[in-house]
Amino acid sequence: MDGHDLDRTADAAIACALRDDADGLAALVLPMNAGDLRRLVARLAARSAESLTGWAADAGSTREDTLAMWQAAMLRAERDRTAEE
Repeated sequence: MDGHDLDRTADAAIACALRDDADGLAALVLPMNAGDLRRLVARLAARSAESLTGWAADAGSTREDTLAMWQAAMLRAERDRTAEE
């Protein structure tokens, strides 16, 4: 899978996630080989970081602020998950 196809697949995966479409997401990734799947995961992580830092910059935050907010959100999610168990 070339970079263009990975970008298109990443866009489709993001659209599935925003629609809460697990079946659509599964249909995208099940036929992928392990190497392409790893590249897709890396592409999704990079796109997520770009989006978060872009939105944060628009709100006047720095990249470091964005990282701190992300880490706080992950800690909060972990705490909530632990509390549910």
